[in-house]
Amino acid sequence: MSGLSRWNPLQFTRAGKVFSSLVGVASIVGTLVALGVIAPVDENALEAAADKTSEAGSSRVYLKRTIVDGSTTREEEATGELDYRTEAGWLVYVSGPATGLRILIRKPFVYELGISSESVWCTYDLRTAGSSLFGVATGFSADPAAALVNLKESGTYERIGEEDLPGRRAVHYQGSVDLATLQQRELDPHLAKQIGEFARSQGLSTFEVDVWVGEDELVSRLKLTYESIATLDWTFSHYGTQVAEEVPPSDELAAPGERGCPVEP
Repeated sequence: MSGLSRWNPLQFTRAGKVFSSLVGVASIVGTLVALGVIAPVDENALEAAADKTSEAGSSRVYLKRTIVDGSTTREEEATGELDYRTEAGWLVYVSGPATGLRILIRKPFVYELGISSESVWCTYDLRTAGSSLFGVATGFSADPAAALVNLKESGTYERIGEEDLPGRRAVHYQGSVDLATLQQRELDPHLAKQIGEFARSQGLSTFEVDVWVGEDELVSRLKLTYESIATLDWTFSHYGTQVAEEVPPSDELAAPGERGCPVEP
């Protein structure tokens, strides 16, 4: 599914014929919904889920990340806790090539342990790095709910239906976000520039979003797919959890380019 607008073959048809065609389509769609062949889209469902998730403020997370590099594909898994309101949290990779990598977030900095040849926390300023755990899908916000807002306002989506997730039942929505529209809607010039640079550098015009919303209207799972590049599959649980992680001592910190730390995160 693409977030790009499509030419409507009926736009040059006489008004009466357009109206008749639309009435016929509406009748068919209404019948299919009534029969349960297709599911109706609740226009407010994503907005309600975004509000409820943001209000919850924090959660435990599990991430399955798949990265494609030419003919090589690698899979990695991580667990952690995130506080969306204070932009704080941590993530530890538990499988794959990145096993042992530890990420600590304390706005406006992110600290990474395990990417340097030395045992130091490489320190990056997120205000200039143009990065976040959720990336461009949330407009580089720490709040996963922003991905739902961007899907609703900068993309197209459909309701797939109810599905069983581990320990819960959720409604699955699927769609895509148009990066050009996302960039145009971004009010912060710096973030808008970062979105545009991401699209150009990765050669992408859209990215795919799958979101599962539980009966409690909280996001249970969020899957972000960047064609031929990467897939980030997030699972959320224990909303409202207390996130406690201290910033490492100053003698354990290193700036980009120092003590073996990469220039960019």
